[in-house]
Amino acid sequence: WAGYDLSMSDDLTAAVLLCPLPDGRVHVRQHSWVTRDYVLNDGGKTPFLHWQLLGKLDIVDAEIISKDVIYDWFLHQENLGEIIEVIGYDPANAVRLNQQMEAHGWVTDVVRQGALTLNDPMHEILDYMRQGRLVFDRDPMMRWYLNNVRLRNDPRRDAVTAVWMPTKRVRKRKIDGFMALLDAWVVWVRAGVEPEVEPSMTVYTLEDMMQ
Repeated sequence: WAGYDLSMSDDLTAAVLLCPLPDGRVHVRQHSWVTRDYVLNDGGKTPFLHWQLLGKLDIVDAEIISKDVIYDWFLHQENLGEIIEVIGYDPANAVRLNQQMEAHGWVTDVVRQGALTLNDPMHEILDYMRQGRLVFDRDPMMRWYLNNVRLRNDPRRDAVTAVWMPTKRVRKRKIDGFMALLDAWVVWVRAGVEPEVEPSMTVYTLEDMMQ
């Protein structure tokens, strides 16, 4: 299961592969792209160069990030043997890329970026994190994305019926990788494929995973 989040103005671009594991955990692999100008303007506040060395990020020598990087990354994962069931995506500015993906033979599914769609997945992801069932190989960039997310409640509802929407803690703290994860999560849940939890499953805390 896959998802991606395209860059808008100075945002990052991110893609995620999500794989339910036999022991009830979910494995997440992310990759991101950022322009060199953005890195230079950041002034070293964010460890983009370190993440590039770890293979989690590509720094692009262009003013904008081409949508082709998403297509090429998924194609590379497929060539490595990954079976991509469905790719979830925000339809904003993704028409040509989606047509390209469907022409290749991938199944894609629109994920609307509203509370009606994203509320339940956000609660589920938090539950998986609390139970130590969200695994991302200690990827520091994915940890950064997760730490940048602030939950925004719909002000029209009371605390009991509160609806969550993701937003950034501050403008410079990007959450594109988390949004790509949400898109992948939504299409996975829509398919009704649940991992079978083995009785002898070892549960790790989020703190254990991040050490």
